[in-house]
Amino acid sequence: MTQGKYTQGRTPQIVTGLLIWIVVAGLIGFTRGLPYIQEGAPGPRFMPVVIAVCLGILNVLYFADLFFSKRAKPLVIPRLSELAGPAAYVLLGLFMIFFWERLGVVATVLLASFIELKFMERYSWGKSILVGVLISLTTWMIFQFILGVPLPAGIFAWLLVR
Repeated sequence: MTQGKYTQGRTPQIVTGLLIWIVVAGLIGFTRGLPYIQEGAPGPRFMPVVIAVCLGILNVLYFADLFFSKRAKPLVIPRLSELAGPAAYVLLGLFMIFFWERLGVVATVLLASFIELKFMERYSWGKSILVGVLISLTTWMIFQFILGVPLPAGIFAWLLVR
């Protein structure tokens, strides 16, 4: 493969890397007015900066692999049918964001984990329900009792002990 064809074959990877740099710049730029530390604890800017640093490191490694690898393969644009799986996970995440406060954390995590296990991962009904219940109750117990952080109860607010 000639150098010109090799460079053209890497164009999608280069564009992807540049988009990641834009995300890094956005994370740092949009949070620049927020404090790193607030009352002795990590402030609202702490995690976005940590994420930006991790993305930056990964992107440097991505570019190093892209430019120094002898066996780099050209990126192939996926077909729409191949994007159905990743799109389902994104939609499930949006479902969780939308219902987090409305249904409450326990119900939202239960529904989301059941949907993922049964319909996306093709587990049996029993296993999907069991694991969904275990994940949602474990999440609630960790935040409620170990961390002491109250989670949104949503429609189950009447169950909370006052």
